Amino acid sequence: MAGTGAAGARHQAIAARPQIVWFRRDLRLADNPALAAAAAAGPVVPVFVWCPQEEEPWAPGSASRWWLHRSLEALERDLRRHRLRLVVRQGPALEVLRELAAEVDAAGVHWNRLYEPAAERRDRRVKRELRAARAWLAAELKPRLSFPDGIQSERGNEQ
Repeated sequence: MAGTGAAGARHQAIAARPQIVWFRRDLRLADNPALAAAAAAGPVVPVFVWCPQEEEPWAPGSASRWWLHRSLEALERDLRRHRLRLVVRQGPALEVLRELAAEVDAAGVHWNRLYEPAAERRDRRVKRELRAARAWLAAELKPRLSFPDGIQSERGNEQ
């Protein structure tokens, strides 16, 4: 029977601890793999981290910042319907996620994958450092028909 013995007690302890969902560009509740994984594992703490320096060389311009502001307001409204509050922090993502994980005693950090080179480098570093700090985490993949790094030209070269 699930939930018995040491493994069951450990699973129950992890499930009782919050799961952080790091919202980035997928500012929606529906069809969000990271949110679904976090919600299945325990109570959810949604967070958005503002650090445009980490988006270099594609830091958001004024139109993007306007869109982001409106989208975060809409996300906050949607989260409140589920009795959740969006945590908004500013600073380097790794630093913010570490601090928030300690504050809420999180068992996991979940996010949807981004494919821009700067985002991929940051995410690999975040994943590596959180694992080194013994924080349980899952980097959830965004549903796709194919992954960008698996696309090949007619000659078989990766694009």
